[in-house]
Amino acid sequence: MDLFQDLVEKQLLLLYQEQKGTKKHSNISKKHKLTLEHLRDRDDIVIKMADKGGAVVVLDKLAYKNQMEDILSDETTYKKLTKNPLHDYQLLYADIVSRGKDLGLFSTQQTAYLSVESPITPIIHALPKIHKGLNPPPLRPIVSGIGALTERMVEWLDFVIQPLVLRTPGYLRDTGEVLRNFHDKICM
Repeated sequence: MDLFQDLVEKQLLLLYQEQKGTKKHSNISKKHKLTLEHLRDRDDIVIKMADKGGAVVVLDKLAYKNQMEDILSDETTYKKLTKNPLHDYQLLYADIVSRGKDLGLFSTQQTAYLSVESPITPIIHALPKIHKGLNPPPLRPIVSGIGALTERMVEWLDFVIQPLVLRTPGYLRDTGEVLRNFHDKICM
């Protein structure tokens, strides 16, 4: 096994050294590259991926900011906090993980994985829904949970629940399965 690892490491080192000496070729023209750099440096626009379709959308920064403020001012959906509750939630979460270990729900290894020392505070942004209109497009708010306190617990729950979900009669794997089921029902 050590011999195999040494051979792989030597091959990777050779590949790295070969790539280091080669000139990188761009797949866009100099003019397009300069245009992209100019757009990136502007502070009056926001560049986002569209909610659907994979398009890139350039938005007026002030309009984006105003729409985000309108979204966040909806008190039926969002609540203004007087302080960051992350520390309090960390204590509660650590207690839940500890109790889960005590009850035998988590192994020592799972407990170590589920324990989060330095979570990030999730941030909100929005994707333009250009399929709904363009002037300006409505926004779909997204709260990014990458690195958040509960991210690993959600992964664990997905791992535990997924085999059960796959066995439910209402489970549909993808759009193709929906279409096949629909076709089977109308062709009977």
